[in-house]
Amino acid sequence: MDPYGFERPDGFDHATYNRFVSGYLGVLARRKQRWEQRLRPTEKNIGHSAKVKRYVRKGIPTEYRKLVWLVSSGANGKKLDNPGLYRSLLQSDERDEQAIDVIRTDVPRTFPENVHFRHPDEGLLPSLYNVLVAFVRYRPEIGYCQGLNYVAGVLLLVVREEEPAFWLLTVLVDNVLPDYYSCGMRGLLVDTEVLSQLIRNRNLELHVHLEQIGVSWPVIFTKWFICLFVDFLPIDKTTIALSRSEDRPPSVGLHLLRRQQDHHAHRTDYRAGQR
Repeated sequence: MDPYGFERPDGFDHATYNRFVSGYLGVLARRKQRWEQRLRPTEKNIGHSAKVKRYVRKGIPTEYRKLVWLVSSGANGKKLDNPGLYRSLLQSDERDEQAIDVIRTDVPRTFPENVHFRHPDEGLLPSLYNVLVAFVRYRPEIGYCQGLNYVAGVLLLVVREEEPAFWLLTVLVDNVLPDYYSCGMRGLLVDTEVLSQLIRNRNLELHVHLEQIGVSWPVIFTKWFICLFVDFLPIDKTTIALSRSEDRPPSVGLHLLRRQQDHHAHRTDYRAGQR
């Protein structure tokens, strides 16, 4: 089982993994030390400087990821500006049964292979339900869109608290993925076409190959983008993608396809990185 509660797949090479981790401990220790120095004496030092962006790209230590996400994204500011709002949303008698029925159906399907999402009355499933219901009431013009359960689930795995996860979700939907979940999903459609154009312009060989095997761009890219790659990447890679929120999904998607091309040049399936 990995640190986030996901079971290792059958055939997982524990010996190779342990050797890699042993050799990587020095890098992780130096990275942690740099973040400790950056965060002294106050979290205000996180900021948005080029140095912080470079640190984020290299990876945020697990113990600081919650703090860095909340502060750098602006989610903590929104939380402080709206004291008590999250609880009031959960206690609201607003009638939104259609959306809540879909949430009730989707929540038990979220990460069934994760130990924290297996039991309906304990672990993170009740928190996931609450976060999604609060979001529906906070943004009724959006409501609930399938895929949000996976994004909110990863946020809960990292921050382990409902309200911070809720505010991070609102920032992602409002600032990082505008119009992804709105009626018509204009932002999602635009980014899907952007990635298609990036492949045509920057990797003609890959474009020709995918055209020859009849890959449906919209189907694959929509599934990637709508859940922010959460259901397609290992959890450690997902947290990096979420941390680098200034990188638009098309850029991340292009990088994934290039990596898959390098590793599977002769395969006919480029749907990258599923668990």
